[in-house]
Amino acid sequence: MEKEWKKIFISPVKFHNDIIKLAKMINNEKFNGVCGIPRGGSVVETYISHLCNLPVINLITIHCYFKKYSDNVLIVDDIIDTGKTLKDFSDYGYKIASVYYKPRSIIKPEYFTKQVKNSDWIIFPWESRNELPNRNV
Repeated sequence: MEKEWKKIFISPVKFHNDIIKLAKMINNEKFNGVCGIPRGGSVVETYISHLCNLPVINLITIHCYFKKYSDNVLIVDDIIDTGKTLKDFSDYGYKIASVYYKPRSIIKPEYFTKQVKNSDWIIFPWESRNELPNRNV
């Protein structure tokens, strides 16, 4: 039997509430800034910047100075699916936060609000309702 994706539509209110939960998890940490992975991570970055009173650190700056900032910049994304996008950041010691996380990921974030099934295809409020998965289950 072939596995199929289950589309999960996240409402703006649900996403907002989950971001607030995420911010409460990291609020007590001592970070000097936050950096989001484009595109969904940019939304998370903005929320976390405001809710945790952290400045935004440009992704290009992070890449240019990988080790320089690793101890005090939080890397954020909307979902961690395979973990490939965030592996280099994790390898360099950056703390990672994500709203949603899949157990198949090669990295596990320090902060996340919900673990979703590997077969869940999350559709965020800013994405098309007809969004198609870009990988196999």
